[in-house]
Amino acid sequence: MDEFLDKLPQSLQTIVRLTDLSTALVLVKKFGGQNLHIPTTKMVNDRHELAHLIGFNNLIQIRSEERRVGKECEKMCR
Repeated sequence: MDEFLDKLPQSLQTIVRLTDLSTALVLVKKFGGQNLHIPTTKMVNDRHELAHLIGFNNLIQIRSEERRVGKECEKMCR
């Protein structure tokens, strides 16, 4: 299974690590080939389209990781 995961793009590997493979594949099926905007935590609720699609907790996990990585990039660019 790890050999398969290693062949995925880094962004999908992160989603699999944070959630699971089925969640990542749902996102690929719905949004594959597009830039996917993950809303800010303030804008996320259980009625959001992505929350319905992958689950609220999975959406929060992905958003939290995206925010963490963004902060690391800001520090490195200073």
